Amino acid sequence: LNKYGKHLRNNVVSMSTYNYQFKRNYLIDEKVDVSISMYGGEPERLQLDDVDFKILKILSADARITTAEIGNKLGIIPNTIKYHVTKLTKLGIIQGYRLFMDLDKIGYEWYKSLISLRDISESKQRQILTFCKSFPEMLYFVQSFGSWDVEIELNVKSNADFRRIWTELRNKFSEN
Repeated sequence: LNKYGKHLRNNVVSMSTYNYQFKRNYLIDEKVDVSISMYGGEPERLQLDDVDFKILKILSADARITTAEIGNKLGIIPNTIKYHVTKLTKLGIIQGYRLFMDLDKIGYEWYKSLISLRDISESKQRQILTFCKSFPEMLYFVQSFGSWDVEIELNVKSNADFRRIWTELRNKFSEN
């Protein structure tokens, strides 16, 4: 706000409660698993040691780094690094690795919709989440608390594709 506040008309804060991240299924032509990773919900305190934190710091800077390279940086054998990464994955701290792309170079556009619902029941949000899973272009489904109830993010080839998906969503859940 200090840097860009003079360029903003207004400012709204929203807190996410559950975040569902979809795979980028639109990049491949075959039918694939539509499983998602979820983060958020009730926080849980876990005990991590110094090595865990150092590994997370290194991975956050370069997720493609090898266990041998991490081991060299920390002075620890690769098998120990592998043990810690496996443990962090089983605990759900590491849930995956994210790809950042220049969408213009592959002919896609990014869209985000902020959706307010009349019926914000868990059941209705689950129905919308299930519906969103059917679109390979869907990236995120976020349940939030604030001026809107749901956020969705998509990568599509055109504004027309976005409007098609948005129209299907509105038609299916018109009562909301």
